[in-house]
Amino acid sequence: MKRIVTIALFAACTLQLGAQNSTTLEGVARLLKGFISSQASTQEDTVSVRLLGRALDALASGDIDGVLSQAKEAAGLATPASASEDLPSGTDRSFISAWNPQKFFLNLPAANYSGITPVSVSGLEGDFLLIDDKSDTEGWRKVHISFDASGQITAVRDDGFVAASTGATATDGEGIAYNPHHGTVLMSREATNEILEFSPDGHATGRALKTARFFPSNGNAGLESLSCNNATGEVWTMPENSASGDLRLQKYSPALWPSGHWTYRLDTPAVRNKGAIYVHGVSEICALEDGTLLVLEREANIPGTSVTEAAGAAVNCKLFRVDPSSVRRGATLEKHLLTEFRSYALDLSFANYEGMCLGPVLPDGRRVLVLIADSQKGYKGVLRDWMRTIVLF
Repeated sequence: MKRIVTIALFAACTLQLGAQNSTTLEGVARLLKGFISSQASTQEDTVSVRLLGRALDALASGDIDGVLSQAKEAAGLATPASASEDLPSGTDRSFISAWNPQKFFLNLPAANYSGITPVSVSGLEGDFLLIDDKSDTEGWRKVHISFDASGQITAVRDDGFVAASTGATATDGEGIAYNPHHGTVLMSREATNEILEFSPDGHATGRALKTARFFPSNGNAGLESLSCNNATGEVWTMPENSASGDLRLQKYSPALWPSGHWTYRLDTPAVRNKGAIYVHGVSEICALEDGTLLVLEREANIPGTSVTEAAGAAVNCKLFRVDPSSVRRGATLEKHLLTEFRSYALDLSFANYEGMCLGPVLPDGRRVLVLIADSQKGYKGVLRDWMRTIVLF
């Protein structure tokens, strides 16, 4: 019964996107309530139906937050409200101290967010830039993010889109990094493996990082990651995937000249039966001030595009830490797993995290790591531009 309830809500939220008026929404709600009621056979089912009825009432009124909360409770998937969630099993508790629930913000335009970078952070708030890998125009979105003392995001303000002076379109911009040493913005184009430099108002400086000899054009598996070490000004980049699973981690000096490379080896894929849509690789890196890097590996599998098939979609993320200074240049890096976490379409938590950067330092001295997901522009009205914070020691 719980599976029926959840799939029905998944269908309801999908249908909500196409509903153009309240009459249509109410009709959808009535039909689904009748269907679910006919499936109830136990006392537990009756409770689920009652909760689902509230969810569908929320659907009819356009209250999507109400739909999600009541649906999760009806399906037995709700978790008690708390400032933070339990750390995933196997998390390195010597490095990660807290794990905040993922959130989305309706005032942030739905998009294909693939990167995030801090520009200035003061106290528990700061200005950040977001990049959209399917943006019609090359550029970035400015946002102001507020946090509480636990590191959780409390508000996101959209400060508008900055168009790049290149006027380029469909560049598949995946990575973005603000360089405080130059006061400039770096953006990577995955399809052509270019990294260009811009002023904060979007004007191209004419400088580009030398990438062609290291990263031949690799289509949708090219330069996905980009990060700048705020302390040293060094820039790091890496492609998403390769046929062999060995990736080149490239470092650039503060003057933006190539200054070293290492081999990063992807974990073996866990998915055996790949669906209609499947991606596996490094979705982002984050340079820490101590010279180490955080590496986010993401494996997403979507069985099919129909509502029932898509309900089986899942994403598995692994967060590693690597230390390039511990091995000679050109050598294979040793990976240290910090945590691993999953999200599913079935419980409406599906989050394909592609952006990651450092956030504020909390009053107690701990550091916040900020993640943002690619919702495929709010696909079918179901996927969300989830944001999550992880608190580091």
